[in-house]
Amino acid sequence: MSDSAQASSPRGTASGSTLPDEPPAISTTRTSGPAVTRFPLAALVVMACTTFIGIVTETMPAGLLPQIARGLRVSDGAAGGLVSAYAVGAVLGAIPAVMLSRGARRKPLLCAGLLGFLLANTATALAPALLAALLILCRSEMRCCRS
Repeated sequence: MSDSAQASSPRGTASGSTLPDEPPAISTTRTSGPAVTRFPLAALVVMACTTFIGIVTETMPAGLLPQIARGLRVSDGAAGGLVSAYAVGAVLGAIPAVMLSRGARRKPLLCAGLLGFLLANTATALAPALLAALLILCRSEMRCCRS
């Protein structure tokens, strides 16, 4: 190729190198260390709080049986049956809930689960009688399995 052809070439040289003002295809800038990623502190706090709420929801009623029985005007054994019914519902609903939520986006699923805890626990706490509390618990377990 002649000198005049090289000068008029859009690449600038006969070897095909890029023009000096074009950025290189691969960055050649070296960093001083490995790529820095931020620690997901907010997500960790949300997950820790969710775990705390779940564990408290499952274990606190066992320690409050006399107060629950007195509030519902039933025997301690009947209040224990309420706690046992919740445990059975959680066991029976856990596997279907996991299977049905495998493809779901995690953030909305977590928010829906926390909202479900809030609503079910509030409704159960405000239940006027044992039968109403059992119905609320059954309904909340069925809702969790469906979603």
